[in-house]
Amino acid sequence: MVDVLKHKIIYWFFVHVLLRRIGKRYPDFFKEWISDYVEKPRDREILILRYTGKDRLSFTAIAASLGVDESHLFQYHKRAVESLISAE
Repeated sequence: MVDVLKHKIIYWFFVHVLLRRIGKRYPDFFKEWISDYVEKPRDREILILRYTGKDRLSFTAIAASLGVDESHLFQYHKRAVESLISAE
């Protein structure tokens, strides 16, 4: 059980680092990539606000700007990242 939990934490950490690095270095490519593989506009907007630009916003700031509850924001973010990972 502990190994599974540790694996998930490490996995999500590396996904976050990879998305942040791509969004920072190649913002135009990141936006096109997101628009190709993430279906819902709100999910796309969350990823773009979170990972691109100089002022990459925190989840609290994104929730406030979009008028969404923070717990729902985490679910949208997770759904968007999972759609990127499972994209073919």
